[in-house]
Formats: sequence, structure tokens, C-alpha cells
Amino acid sequence: MANALARIQEQRAQRLLDALQSDLRAQMRVDASDGVDRHENARARLKRRLERLADPTTRERVWSSTRAPEFEGRDVRALPKNRAFWAQVSDLPRWSKSALDAACQLLDLDGGPGGKKQELVARIQDWVHEPELRARRREQAQRERERDAVLASGRVFAFGNNFNGELGLGHRRGCDYPTEIEALRGCRVTQVISGFDANFAFALSADGRVFAWGGGGSALFDASLVCARTGGHVGFSTDSGRCFMWGRGDFGELGVDTQQRRELSSLKNNDVGDAKKKKNKVGPPVLVESLRNRQVARLSVGNCHSAAVTTDGALYTWGGCWSGQLGLGESKRAGVKDRRQQLFFPAPTIVEALHCKHEITRVSCGAVHTAVVSSAGQLFTFGCGDGGRLGLGASTGDSPHPQLVVALERDVVVDVCCANWHSLCLNRDDDGDLLRGGYVYAFGSGLHGQLGLGKQKVAALPTRVPDLYHRKVRCQAIAAASHHSIALSCERELFTWGRNSSGCLGRVVADGAPGAADPDVIERSATADFGVGPIVSIAAGDRFTLFATGPWEPRQEPEKGPFQFQEKLNRHSKFQS
Repeated sequence: MANALARIQEQRAQRLLDALQSDLRAQMRVDASDGVDRHENARARLKRRLERLADPTTRERVWSSTRAPEFEGRDVRALPKNRAFWAQVSDLPRWSKSALDAACQLLDLDGGPGGKKQELVARIQDWVHEPELRARRREQAQRERERDAVLASGRVFAFGNNFNGELGLGHRRGCDYPTEIEALRGCRVTQVISGFDANFAFALSADGRVFAWGGGGSALFDASLVCARTGGHVGFSTDSGRCFMWGRGDFGELGVDTQQRRELSSLKNNDVGDAKKKKNKVGPPVLVESLRNRQVARLSVGNCHSAAVTTDGALYTWGGCWSGQLGLGESKRAGVKDRRQQLFFPAPTIVEALHCKHEITRVSCGAVHTAVVSSAGQLFTFGCGDGGRLGLGASTGDSPHPQLVVALERDVVVDVCCANWHSLCLNRDDDGDLLRGGYVYAFGSGLHGQLGLGKQKVAALPTRVPDLYHRKVRCQAIAAASHHSIALSCERELFTWGRNSSGCLGRVVADGAPGAADPDVIERSATADFGVGPIVSIAAGDRFTLFATGPWEPRQEPEKGPFQFQEKLNRHSKFQS
């Protein structure tokens, strides 16, 4: 076998030698005919090469340079095509370019042989690891789809003061621009809730879960600890209309009877631990037994009083009554000898002045005043009238009876929101479409610009916020805090005004100014990115603001039809014809 291979190699070398000799003779004939002497050196070099090829050893060396590339003594073109074999080949960068070309041709890789050496090595390695790369791409694509689904399910943003963890960011650093609460990603939050002087907040998900944070904590935690350091109380109603309360109940604002108060007091006194723990102990949510047979549709709480609206339009109030904020016609409870207990009604009591006359649909409790809206769009207020917060005029004081706000008699009030010293309401015209929202009115005291009336600090009568009206901004939701106010327009833009404490306005105000007395929209450049839907819920707390966004729907560009390209072809065919 070796002799046969040697004969074949010798024959090939002989043919190569004959070809070179033929070329030499042809060149010599050309030179002889032209008489050119400049090719003498070339002929001499060719003669010397022919003389070297006459040696069998030299012929073997020349022939080996044209031999097929090998790997470990095997022809590259005869190697196996399975990935397991090529995964063990670790010295591909050391291969010659001809060997890499042969390998690419063997494996039928895209592009085939040719190209730079590094490109050939990368092509082979990509083929070897193709299954792993595809699996990794599928896994990455799945993670991206899951992330997109989470982002598209709705998100919650917060900004402002964060000393008590009211922003729910896991730390206590304030933010002066909308910052996402990442702990609520994927929870499908539909509503955010807070109070005008609260340092805590709640979020309600689409599946009925309630999340709570703040109140001295630093992030999300159990709802029963929310009021540990707020000194206030909280209430909520279920889908079935049951009303629950918890928190401070010194003035009957929890609406529980004597036996329940005794049980709660026993629960606190039996708590073991240091004095600080006992002081901050808050019992679990307690069902308001007086409303067990009523279905509560709306619920609101003030500093020391509470109010509930049932599905049949009845209004119930309980808690402190010293300024007439319960609307029961008296500032002291009759028939009670204890002076302290004279200051509150411990159980929910129906407001007879409105019962059977007006069907109540909305209620909002301020610090020591209350406002309600009837189904006919009438606004009634009662309680402390200092600073014009009742909207009844400058000469009125406290009002223990519900009073109709005559200034809005021709308007249809659709919503109302009360804070410490001021109130907001949302009005529309008689023939206005409910879906179009309404204009924002403000009344009360706004020393920090929370009325949104510019330089006007006090409004004894409801006054339309001029900046929003001149810009034709109709709103669908409002919220008021101690020193700032917010409104959500029908275009889902969030407007803020008032004192910019800790950045609770979420926008830039004039240099050196403590706030902004005129409403303006917050820039959503930081939030209007991929996966952020329209704003669906807003809330304002003590020096902080929250808003929740709905599901995100990507904008689909209109598909370009093939008519444009076809038209070009038609025009081209006209020229051809």
C-alpha cells in the first residue's frame, strides 16, 4: 500500500515537473523571439527550481504542501458530524485556515468555507453550542414575557415624604418624583387609599387582597400593624357590605359597643412586653355589630369620627360630635352624665335630617367636618365651619345639622373630598355627560396653596379652580391632604398643587417657592415607559402622593399594505409597455 501511494505521489510530482518544463520552454521561445534580456534572471531561477524538483525528497516536500488538512492523523473531511465529537475539540483557534474551511464544508455550516479565521472558528463553535443557545434564548424570551406580563398588569408609584415608610420603597428616603413600589409588581392593584393626615397607605388588588405599609415601618407589612404609631383609626368594608374598624377608639370612632370595647381593652392590657410595645399595641379589625344587618357601600373616617353610607342611601355617623361633625343636630350626647362620654356617640347613628329625604351616594370626613353628596347631585356639609371649610359662607360657624351648599345648587356634584382645613368637590353641568368628568371646586382655608386659587388663601364659598377651568381640564377623581391637593383628569393626567413638602407634588416648582398655588400636571417621562398603563387611582396622604396605573396596552402601528410596492411595479410596467 505504501509503495502504491509513493508511486502515485511520484507520478503527480512528475506531472508537475513536466508542466513547469513546458512553461519554461514556452517562455524561452518568447524571449528568443523578442530578444529580450531582462528575463535572464527569471529563467535562471526557474532552472534552479527544476533542478531541485529532480530530487525525490524535494518533490515529496512540495507534494505534502498540497495535501488535504488533517486532525490527529485523520482527514478533516472524514471526521464525524456529531456535536459530541466537535465539543471535545478545544484547539480550533490553532487550526490552519484550510483545515477550518474543510470543517465548515464538512458540517454544512451557513456561509460555507471562506472568511477570516476568527469567523470560521466562531461559526463552528456556534454550531456546536446551538442547542444550548436556543434553550437559553427560549428561557430568556420566557422571562421577558413574564416580566412584560407583570409590568402590564398595573403598577403603583409614590413620591413625597418617606420618614415613616409611607412610600413603601423598603427604605425611608424621600422621593420628589414618581417612584415605583416594586413590591407591588404583578399584584394587579386597582385602588390606592390613604388619609389626609395619614402616614400610611393601602392598596387593593383585583382579586381582593389588601396591602398596607407605612405608619413607622419601612416597607410592606401586615395590615394589623398599620396604625401602631399613627394615633388614628382605619375602617374598611367588604364586598358583602360588612364594616370593620381598628385603631384608636378613645372617642367611639370605632363604632363598637360596650362589650367589644371591654374586650379590646382587655386585649391591650394582657399584652406582654415593654411599655413601648403596650403603647403601640393595636387590636385586629373588629366588625361593627350595629351595621351587621346593613350593607355598607361607602366609608370614610376623620380624626375622631367616622361615617358610612349603606346601599339604600342612608347615612350613619359615629365618634366625636363636639363640632357637630356627625350631623345629628347636637354637639353633646344627651342623657349621659359623664362629661367625656357626652362628646361622642359610640355606635353608628342614622342621620335623620337626611333620611327618607335624600339618597346619599358619597361621603367624606375631614378633621372635624363632613360632606355628603346625594343621588340628585346636591352637596351637604356639617361640622366645624372655621375658615369656610363647609362652603356655606363667611358668616357661618359650626353646623350640627346637614346644610345644603346653595352656591352649587345649579350644578351636579359627583364627588367630594375633605381634608383638615379645606374641601374639594367635582361638579358637572346638568346636561353634562358623566363620562366627561367635571370641574374641580375648592373651598375652605388654603394658606399653603392647597385650594389652587392662586393668591386667594380663603374661600368661604365653593370656587372653581381657574387654572384647570381655563385649560378645559375635566377631572374624574380628586384627593385632598393637609397641605396639598391632587386631581386626575379624564385624559389620565395627574395635577398637583399646594405645599411641596418633601416633593409631594412630584414636579418642579418655582425656585425658592415652598409650593405651587396653581395646579399643574406632573411629568410622566419617568413613568410613561414600557409597561406603564394609564392612571386609574390616586391618593394623597400627609406630605406624600400615590397613584396606581392600569394594564398596559402596547400601541400597534398600522400595517402598511402592499399597494405602495404594487403601485411602483405597475408604474414600472407602464414604462415597459
